[in-house]
Amino acid sequence: MSDGATCATKNVKTNIGGERFKRERFNRETQMKEIPLTKGQVALVDDEDYESISCFTWQARFSGDRPYAQRNLRPGSRARKGMKISMHRQILCLTPDDKRIVDHINRNSVDNRRSNLRIVTHRENAWNRTKSSRGNNYYKGVSKCTYQKMWMARIAAAGKRFYLGRFTSPEKAHAAYCEASKSLHGEYARFV
Repeated sequence: MSDGATCATKNVKTNIGGERFKRERFNRETQMKEIPLTKGQVALVDDEDYESISCFTWQARFSGDRPYAQRNLRPGSRARKGMKISMHRQILCLTPDDKRIVDHINRNSVDNRRSNLRIVTHRENAWNRTKSSRGNNYYKGVSKCTYQKMWMARIAAAGKRFYLGRFTSPEKAHAAYCEASKSLHGEYARFV
């Protein structure tokens, strides 16, 4: 990053015993650190990324109900005025103009540890989505056929929709969806 993305950790004087403490919260059990965000949110990063990330002020930006960590790019860089970068994109060294997508494997949008991030295509990212909150279906890939009192399973892959059949219960329809998702979506399959 050309706007000073690699900087030293800030030290802040505190009144605790008159000593100098670093402004950081450290999770000793999992070897990750927390970066404070606005709106009471906290982002998780690996120890190796902490120094280059903690020197910036990060905001919580909500997309629906999911918070994401982002910051303004500094003036004087090659960025346009008002341009922002997400923390997960900075960690993977993707510029704001790069069209590639970063996916949070565990679906926690503020867990920015490298083991939780992967670069994916738009299609792979869509496969990893949870079921839509629209409608009244109980499971992902399942909808109710009210006129037949049955449950229909469908799945999309490679730009096409596949009909998986009608079933007597939503559980059976969801089982068919899960099997198809494993074979079509592989590691990106999400069943919930």
